[in-house]
Amino acid sequence: MASLKVDIRDNGNEYILEADLPNVNKENLNVSFEDNVLTIAAEHDQQVKEEKENYIRRERYQQSISRKFAFDSVDSQGIQAKYENGVLTVTLPKNQSQNQSQQIEIQ
Repeated sequence: MASLKVDIRDNGNEYILEADLPNVNKENLNVSFEDNVLTIAAEHDQQVKEEKENYIRRERYQQSISRKFAFDSVDSQGIQAKYENGVLTVTLPKNQSQNQSQQIEIQ
């Protein structure tokens, strides 16, 4: 998870953002939209334990990453997020009205 790679498509009436987040638990994802900016944040904890004869190795690390993406004319109330098979898909419907801040539930 050294970087957060994304694809963003404009389908005319909505934007589709797909982010690769392998090995991340859904509970460790945070997606929010505020002031026309979509923020994706993720945390990943990993622990490796290996024991052989007289050799013991334990490594633990925690990694976090976040990215922000600016969008125009998004209906913040209609934003949907889905996380499946290591890919986060966020659908942002377009709208001409003023945007509001909101936390987005991941399905």
